[in-house]
Amino acid sequence: MDRERLIALHTLSMLTAIGGFLSLFSNWVLVMTVMPLHVYFAVHGARAAGAGRIASVAIALAAVPPGINTLVLLVVNNRLAKAMLAAGVPREAFGFRMLRKA
Repeated sequence: MDRERLIALHTLSMLTAIGGFLSLFSNWVLVMTVMPLHVYFAVHGARAAGAGRIASVAIALAAVPPGINTLVLLVVNNRLAKAMLAAGVPREAFGFRMLRKA
């Protein structure tokens, strides 16, 4: 994956984790609405961080239960951030810096 897609994946999955945590304190319909986003970003983040297909399926199954899915997404996001740092993507205070095209 290119850097821009990795940065977008990392940013959107963090926003999904925050939204999932906040939705636990609200209506169950909102929890069920956010749950597919957790599974999507957990699987794609794990694949981008270098996990195999079987591990991605296990992560997808672990990302289904409400409450646990936020923790799974945060763990996957942490691995994705480590992989991005190892690839040389510059980091800022609240995320990764998108490189400007000249």
